[in-house]
Amino acid sequence: MTSVKFVCPDCSGDVELVSTEQRIQCPGCSKIWQKREGLWHFSDEKYWGEIPEERLKDLMADIESMGLDAAKKSFKEKDEFRYNFMFSPARADWRFGIDIKLTDHVLDAGCGIGAHTFALCDLVEHVTAFDLSTTRAKFVKMRAELEGKNNIDVFQADFIHAPLPKNSFDVIVFNGLLEWIGQDEMFEDPYKVQQWVAKRCYELLKPGGRWYVGIENRWALSYFAGGRDHSGLPYTSLMPRWLSRPYCKWRKNKDYRMYTHGKPGYVKLMKDAGFEKIEVMMTYPGYNYPRILIPFDSIPALHYAIEKLMGNAGWKRKFIKLLSKAPGVLRIYRYFFHSFAIFGIKESKV
Repeated sequence: MTSVKFVCPDCSGDVELVSTEQRIQCPGCSKIWQKREGLWHFSDEKYWGEIPEERLKDLMADIESMGLDAAKKSFKEKDEFRYNFMFSPARADWRFGIDIKLTDHVLDAGCGIGAHTFALCDLVEHVTAFDLSTTRAKFVKMRAELEGKNNIDVFQADFIHAPLPKNSFDVIVFNGLLEWIGQDEMFEDPYKVQQWVAKRCYELLKPGGRWYVGIENRWALSYFAGGRDHSGLPYTSLMPRWLSRPYCKWRKNKDYRMYTHGKPGYVKLMKDAGFEKIEVMMTYPGYNYPRILIPFDSIPALHYAIEKLMGNAGWKRKFIKLLSKAPGVLRIYRYFFHSFAIFGIKESKV
């Protein structure tokens, strides 16, 4: 079924689920989950993401009729940007920021179309992946089977209801997920949802385990210039929460629950969850393509990256390069960098 024994997400403690070929049942609360289209389903599903669902279904149909390689080639010719977003291992270059071991068991939470799952599967012993969308989970399962990646398990779930036992993973991947997880209304306050999730990640990790979070900076300079965050509106990430939530309800008739934070906020979230060591990297050009990882505490590394590695195109980059020559500016600028790769480490217990 899977390399991880499923446990009931609703019962207290790790109550192991009893499975048959097409259903799983909890012996504690008698709740039942079904297998549909070859996938275990543990929550209500929803499709979202950069690849429209119909486009992904068309690709899956092409794979079935043309084969994987021919379908990938055809897709790349039509849409190279989305092709790279789906298939480029560079999406997971954050992996160079931590020590990935061949014996690691990785949890790719909200795996999407599997870019991180497939970038990691040849480097570790096993990857367990799940997504809120059945279509995306089916795509990951299809690709894994066609590529012969037998160390990948896939199921459908949201993180809150994922039936996973404690102390089971060496690495947990949260790429572009933490900001969205506050949409679950288990608590009225989205930040409390994020706090619960952070503590849950700590519980799921083995001693010595690492939690990776790829995410935007709430205070990114682009937001001050009118850039839109996940609300689809300008300036909402900069507003105090007591203002941004009613403002979004007024402008878009929906609550503002997609919280991002600054560097101190992410560190506090992880520390409060129990993580003993936290490492923050600035990502360039962004966390979705982290080609350059810059340690937050290394001003020389930031200066070198700006001067030698970043391009000169556009007035913003030229302006930043000019500012970087002024003493002390970079110490302030790093707090306004666009996005981060953050690693929370659960230290080994003696």
